[in-house]
Amino acid sequence: MLKITDSRFPIPDSRFPITRNALQVINIKEKLPAPDIVMIRRPDRPLTPAADHFCDLMKRGLPAS
Repeated sequence: MLKITDSRFPIPDSRFPITRNALQVINIKEKLPAPDIVMIRRPDRPLTPAADHFCDLMKRGLPAS
């Protein structure tokens, strides 16, 4: 399930021919809580440069606590 508010990720659109028959729009009145996003990594294995950059970008998008 994708929410429109998940702006960090592109949302497949049911208007495009490639997704038109694969997706169905469900209008929901209630507000749904967002699921937690976790990062799991092994301390003995370094991340690849691409994975490290991706994790950095994800951390930057976190709300200030």
